[in-house]
Amino acid sequence: AEAYQYFAPPTGLGMEYLDLSDLPAAEREPRARELMDQRMRLRIDYATGPLAASTMMRLDTDDHVWSLTIAHIVADGKSLIPVVTDLGAAYNALVAGDEPNLPEPEIRYGDFLAWYAGQDPSRYDEDMDYWTHQLAGVPNFDPPTDFPRPDRKAAPVGEVDRKSVV
Repeated sequence: AEAYQYFAPPTGLGMEYLDLSDLPAAEREPRARELMDQRMRLRIDYATGPLAASTMMRLDTDDHVWSLTIAHIVADGKSLIPVVTDLGAAYNALVAGDEPNLPEPEIRYGDFLAWYAGQDPSRYDEDMDYWTHQLAGVPNFDPPTDFPRPDRKAAPVGEVDRKSVV
């Protein structure tokens, strides 16, 4: 068996809804923090997912706490900056009774691929040389596997020929 990358069809993100408004007022926020902490510490099964979870907690009629937990393999803090920025702008607009007016992204992944494909092929060699130098001396990572590793490494499944990306 070979390792492979699998993209599940988009399913959207469900939201768990928890009503904490029945708790005494002084207990609501600490309970919400406890629940967020529990969700942050959940172990994620990368084979079955989900890789993201959303929870809305109602503390009172007009007081809610939203929690979004995302596996680090999906996004890191820096890549979430535009999400948090747009979410804050949309929230503020809706609270003010306005429609959110979010700008279109300046660049999309397809734009990056097209740019990279149009680069001088020697750039790829420069990148490889850079990382080969940076990672020199780092021991090989040899994770346990179900099957013995082949003598010769195969190309990744679904590898894209850089020159064919337009």
